[in-house]
Amino acid sequence: MTIRKNLLAMAVVLVGGGLSVFSEAEKAADAAKVPVIADAQKTETLDPKQLKLAEELLESMDMKNIMVGNMMEMIRSEVKNVSEKKAAKIQAVLTEAISWDEAKGTMARLYCEQFTGAELEELKKFHATDAGRKLAKATPVLTARSFQISQKLLAPQAQKIGQAIEGSELVGTQLPELKVQWLGKAPEFAAQPMIVEFWATWCPPCRKSIPHLNEVHAKYKEKGLVIVGISDEEEATVRKFIEQQPMDYFPALDPGGTYSQHFSINGIPHAFIVDKSGKIVWEGHPMEMKDADIEKAL
Repeated sequence: MTIRKNLLAMAVVLVGGGLSVFSEAEKAADAAKVPVIADAQKTETLDPKQLKLAEELLESMDMKNIMVGNMMEMIRSEVKNVSEKKAAKIQAVLTEAISWDEAKGTMARLYCEQFTGAELEELKKFHATDAGRKLAKATPVLTARSFQISQKLLAPQAQKIGQAIEGSELVGTQLPELKVQWLGKAPEFAAQPMIVEFWATWCPPCRKSIPHLNEVHAKYKEKGLVIVGISDEEEATVRKFIEQQPMDYFPALDPGGTYSQHFSINGIPHAFIVDKSGKIVWEGHPMEMKDADIEKAL
């Protein structure tokens, strides 16, 4: 299943899982007379002491891990059969993607807009209790602006997060035998490093990747690198397209998508770097390939 980037961004901050936990903790918060969240107007200036107190509150709540945990719960609810290996990869990407210094400062300002200094003191005391910790994990503070904050924090890494979720987990395995229909002369690829890319003529990011792959081909062809671009479209469609947009590497067809089914790919363009032994050593968006990734396979 393809996860939309805005869902990824919206889910990471301030959206908690576990409604039963929230309800239980919310009742405890009411009993403890924790301040009620209001849609306060943005203040022009913030008291440095109040801001520091808000940051201390967030630290005591272990907010970064809560953000990552909440995001993982959202992903698990949307993506079926997430293996432990993939879950660990996604969690690592999320942890790296969230700049806690930036997140802490942004969220601390939000808390300062919502609560007075005295209320922040009470919240800090409350979150030191068991009920407070449960409430923090369920929903720290929920406002419409929280979604904008999360989008800002994760937008630069949205593609990387999406790739971690949608990746086929084939790195480290052998490339299945390349059974495709060549549009020209078949390359000599036995014991050769390869880039195998899945693309389509109707896909704008795929079209944008072609000049980049042409450059990669020109740079590494003398070192034996073979690049194959595979589409599951009709032959006439692909031939007409490459008359307008030359592909200097080897275009091929996968009628009915039979070969691509080996990879469980959810989005294109998607590329694999394969070393001389036939082992997949990298996968992802072709525009994200680094020279170092390619050179390791040569």
